[in-house]
Amino acid sequence: QQWGYGAYSNGNKLGGRHNIHAYSRDDTSGCALAIAYKSKATEVTEKDFVVFSVMHDCPKRLRETMKVPNLPVCPNGNCICAWFWIPKNSGSKNFYMTPFVCRVTGANHNASPVDVGYAIPPRRCLDPINCGGNFGPRRPMYWLGSGELINMPEGNTQSPNYSIRYGFRDGAQHDIFVSTNPRRNAIQHTNPGFPPEEKCSQGNYPSRLMSTKSFFTLKSPSCGCSAELLLGTLTVMNGSNVMWTHRVSTFGPNIVTSKDEYKATASYFPRRQGPYKIDLNDKCYLYLTDSMGVVLWESEFNANMALDHVVHSFR
Repeated sequence: QQWGYGAYSNGNKLGGRHNIHAYSRDDTSGCALAIAYKSKATEVTEKDFVVFSVMHDCPKRLRETMKVPNLPVCPNGNCICAWFWIPKNSGSKNFYMTPFVCRVTGANHNASPVDVGYAIPPRRCLDPINCGGNFGPRRPMYWLGSGELINMPEGNTQSPNYSIRYGFRDGAQHDIFVSTNPRRNAIQHTNPGFPPEEKCSQGNYPSRLMSTKSFFTLKSPSCGCSAELLLGTLTVMNGSNVMWTHRVSTFGPNIVTSKDEYKATASYFPRRQGPYKIDLNDKCYLYLTDSMGVVLWESEFNANMALDHVVHSFR
């Protein structure tokens, strides 16, 4: 059974009420299955899980069939799996996780191991051209709350979701294995380096920040967006519209990669490689990448801008 799509739908009225925090298909935002290759639940930590299947419009239907990649057999016959879902636009912010004992049947004897040692937290990427380095094995999203166990930096107005915007293709995740992980191959065969900086043709403003500064002005390559740190406030603008404000006395790649609030430290990305850069793009947000092209952090949008720029960017 399914329910409506878009602003003019009848909405989710299963059982006569909107009962799963998703009024329409736009709000479902995708769910995921993850696996930990440990047979005892008491030994599993949050970093043991790797997402192996995603359905972009889950839970639109009452029953879902999830596609599974060529997973290797579980130790002692059992693994620990979990189902994850974060509704996009519910009244109260929610993060769902349901763990269960699982088994892999029909596994090939030569199946490549899941590359859990290279797994990273998902990161939002509204401009996928800049985020090729974020494919490969990813952990589930642990959102809301505080502390190192929470691996997503988004505030409560911008819930993350299991979509291509976070590096998750629809269906089985075939890039999570030692033999298929693109980040493992890049680290072994690519010389680190950054693409050339793109600059606005009006004036001599940079679009890239490479060091910590107490004041600066950036312009996006098309000149339509700006980012300015002045008197302790970092402001990102789209023309005359304020997209994001952030109170900070100094700002730069080393600030973002060292403070837990940005969730870009080595505890989240142990294989990150410096140097790091922060760019302002033509979608009017800042993003931090390492020398291998992995996006470690992106700036948010103010609450009044989040609906158009984040919530409605599901696909």
